[in-house]
Amino acid sequence: MRRVTGGADGPAGGWRPTRRPGPPGHQVTAGEGPAPITVIGVSERSCGPDGSFIVRVSLPNDAKYDVTVADPAVEGDEERLAWYFEEHLRFPFLDQDWDDDAVRRLRAYGQRLFDQVFGGDAAGDYQMLARQGFDGCRLQVQGTAAFHRLHWEALYDPQLPDPAVLRLPVTRRVDLPLPGFTLPPEWPTLNILVAS
Repeated sequence: MRRVTGGADGPAGGWRPTRRPGPPGHQVTAGEGPAPITVIGVSERSCGPDGSFIVRVSLPNDAKYDVTVADPAVEGDEERLAWYFEEHLRFPFLDQDWDDDAVRRLRAYGQRLFDQVFGGDAAGDYQMLARQGFDGCRLQVQGTAAFHRLHWEALYDPQLPDPAVLRLPVTRRVDLPLPGFTLPPEWPTLNILVAS
């Protein structure tokens, strides 16, 4: 087997960037490896008595906004969306009227959710990222299982030609309750005699 080494252009076949380690917080630039990921955080802070959530929206410039998010579904949404995501894929050419209704409901659901999260104080910072095309961004949703019932992938910005999830991937993190450490109850001493 012959070992091929590169000349002035780097490894055989062309130039390849090398990644040099840097201090913590070091920004990786072009030629050093992949671009840094910008995380837009949507984290559940608490749940209200009416089922709404107090949510912290964290943006890359250290801006943090607390917003209230209620379930954006209206009557019939969950049933139609369940049909669309679970049943419709089996026979996608049937029930075109239900399909159209589900698409319309999904867009309206996503826009109501978007307006609650990014329609208030966070709008300016969000718009700045949108103008950059969400290059290197992702949306990280973190909270309890009840918070994850919301269809975060349906977020719909009416200013964008395509659904936001096509430019802004969604990742989810579930907050699990911490298990308590309990000691077993004391048992009376059991003496065993083994004879052979």
